[in-house]
Amino acid sequence: LDPSTLIVSGLATIDWYERLDQNWALLAGVDSLDVTGLKTHDPVADEWAELRGRIQAIEFSYPKESVEVDPNSAKFQLLISSLRRANQLSLQLTASPVKLDIVGYTDETGTVRLNEQIGLQRAEQLKQLLVTHGVGPGQMRTFSGLRYEDAPINMRKTRIVILTDQGIR
Repeated sequence: LDPSTLIVSGLATIDWYERLDQNWALLAGVDSLDVTGLKTHDPVADEWAELRGRIQAIEFSYPKESVEVDPNSAKFQLLISSLRRANQLSLQLTASPVKLDIVGYTDETGTVRLNEQIGLQRAEQLKQLLVTHGVGPGQMRTFSGLRYEDAPINMRKTRIVILTDQGIR
């Protein structure tokens, strides 16, 4: 390498790399830039991926025919705090809140119609709890697992699906 080459290696944020790329030529005696040893990461994308994984991993289980979620449970509180932060990131970067599907599931006992109704009630009940804790009703759609999945999941639960990455890189 030429002695006038600036060699940069290590780990940097994308913002830092962009500032380097815009300003390296201003350095006295530097004619070229070698960043082959530099790896970049985006802390916002890292946080988004972690939040998305955390939210989608949360599931609420139910006794037979129950549709209630305990809003005081640690799991529900984790969901609320994670959704609030996900909304902050999404609003900051895309000017729109996170879009969610809430899916309620049942086991195979009972008729298809009854299971569809119970699954939807579970999803609607969780949506109402989320609304009372500040999540906008327009951000969420509710489904019975029988209508949402190609092959129904045989579990009494609800889960949340984040629809898109909202343009977050």
